[in-house]
Amino acid sequence: MNVQNFVTDYVSQKSPYIESINDRKRLQFSGVEALIYDKLSSSKFRSSKIPLELQQKIIEKVHHCVGHNLPIHITVPFGGYKKWQLPSAPHIDFAEVFNLLLLREYLSPIAALYDHGVLLEYFSDEIFVSSMNNIPQHDLDTYNNEFAILINFLKPHFPNNFQCKFSKIRDFISQEDLFKRFDEIKKDLRKKWNNITQDEQQRRLAKARRNYKGDADEQTIFESNLTHDAFIFGDWDAGIPWAFDKDMIAIGFRYTKTWGIPLMSSRSSATQFWVGTGAIKMINKEFVPTILTYEQYLKASPFLKTCAISFFPKTLPALQQLPVITPV
Repeated sequence: MNVQNFVTDYVSQKSPYIESINDRKRLQFSGVEALIYDKLSSSKFRSSKIPLELQQKIIEKVHHCVGHNLPIHITVPFGGYKKWQLPSAPHIDFAEVFNLLLLREYLSPIAALYDHGVLLEYFSDEIFVSSMNNIPQHDLDTYNNEFAILINFLKPHFPNNFQCKFSKIRDFISQEDLFKRFDEIKKDLRKKWNNITQDEQQRRLAKARRNYKGDADEQTIFESNLTHDAFIFGDWDAGIPWAFDKDMIAIGFRYTKTWGIPLMSSRSSATQFWVGTGAIKMINKEFVPTILTYEQYLKASPFLKTCAISFFPKTLPALQQLPVITPV
C-alpha cells in the first residue's frame, strides 16, 4: 500500500462496530453502564493505569449520562496552539488527524452499543496562550480555525450515533474576566512560591522558557509560569461548563494524574498532539501513525521524507504532505 492509499483508507474506513459475544454477556449480566466503563477503560487505548479516584469519577459520570438519557460526553481539553518550534506551526498537521481517528476507534463501540451514542468535544485553551507563551493571536486563530475545519471535514467519516464538536474556553468567558480571575489566583501563588522546592521551581521555570516564543527576561518567564499555574491549580473555572462539567468525562494523554483518562494520542504515541507533529512509520511492513515530540522530530529528521497527499481541503496546508519515517 502506498502512503496516499493508507491515508484515504484510514480516514474513510466506516466498518461498523459489531457487538461481540462478550459484549452481550456483559450487557446481560452487568448492564449498559458496566459495558460502557469497560470500553472507556480498555487497555488497548490506555497509556497508563487509571487511578482509583479517577475510576470512581468515570463510573459516576457514566451513571449520570445513562440516567439522564444523554450521550456519553467525552472531552479533550488541549493547548489550542501548535508548538511554535515545529515545522508545521502555526497550522494543524497529521497529529490532529491521527488523534481524531484514534478517538473515533476508541469510542465507536460505545456509539454502536449505547442508544444515546457519544459526544466527543475538543476544548481549546487558546484564550490565555498568547499572554503565557508569546504566540501571536493570529497564529492561535489560524490553528483553532483549522482544527474546526478538520472536524467538520471528518464528520461524514464518523459512525452513526457519534457527534464531534470543537469548543473554546472563550465561548464561555471573556478574556478580560478570565484574566481578572487569574490575577487573584496569582496573588496567592506569589506568596506560596518560596515554599516550593528549588528543584520544582527550576523545573517549572525551564518548562515556561521552553514554551515561550522568543527571548524573555527572568521576570517575564516567572509571570508566564504563574499564568500556567493559575490555570492548572486555580479555581478560575467556577460557573464555566468546560471539559469537566458533571456530564463530561475528560481524557488526556501524558500527565493526566486523576483529571482525565490516560490514553494514547495515536496508535503508537502518547505525545500531546498540539506539541507534536504527525508522521507514519513502518512496523512489520505496515504503516503506523505516530506523533513525534519536537526532540523526536529533530532526531528523526535525517530519516524523514514527505509524501504528497490529495485528500484534505487546501485550506489545511500542512495536510497536503505527510512525513514518513524511512528505515535506517
